[in-house]
Amino acid sequence: MTEAELDQSTGALIRRYEANLKTIACLTSDLQHIGEELKSLGSSLVSPKFLTPDAAQDKLDTANSTVGKLNELREAIARKNLMDGCLRQAGLERLIDKA
Repeated sequence: MTEAELDQSTGALIRRYEANLKTIACLTSDLQHIGEELKSLGSSLVSPKFLTPDAAQDKLDTANSTVGKLNELREAIARKNLMDGCLRQAGLERLIDKA
């Protein structure tokens, strides 16, 4: 592999790594908002007489969305950890700090 090809490959890897970090940050932010909604769900369940069928469906949709977001976050973190390991194995730890 030529120096130019290595630079191009390294640049692509850094961009993928940075994109994955942004994904993790966005998902974490989404989950914080969903967490607030789930607190509301808990309050509604304590007083079910105030929970209309439409509100119950909204709460269920929120809970399902949370599960999906948690799975996405888990996958993004797994990708990040895999990339971290690959970079370390290749002796490119400095790229982790750079991203």
